[in-house]
Amino acid sequence: MSLTKKEFSSYIKQFQFREMFNDMGWNNDKTAQPIAVDNETYTIQAVGEKSGFKILLCNPLSNGLIPDTVTRKKIDTKVTKLFQEHLIIFYDAKKTEQIWQLVV
Repeated sequence: MSLTKKEFSSYIKQFQFREMFNDMGWNNDKTAQPIAVDNETYTIQAVGEKSGFKILLCNPLSNGLIPDTVTRKKIDTKVTKLFQEHLIIFYDAKKTEQIWQLVV
């Protein structure tokens, strides 16, 4: 199913990633994986999967912030060993900011 630009924008603004990808026809995926980087453990939660490509959410730091660029790269390196093809969406605890990271 395709979404209108308005529907897509609404899902993004409301941080409803699982619902968005499911409505776009992706398979529901509830895989969860802890990832330890620099004395912090991040939970990577899958929200969608299609043909082996996973959409993953990364929980914020314990202080509620998004990890910095260097840490995000370290997280991605570890995630790549588990799921070769993936997109990681990092978000803050207040759900005001999000970073979509796709490393090619």
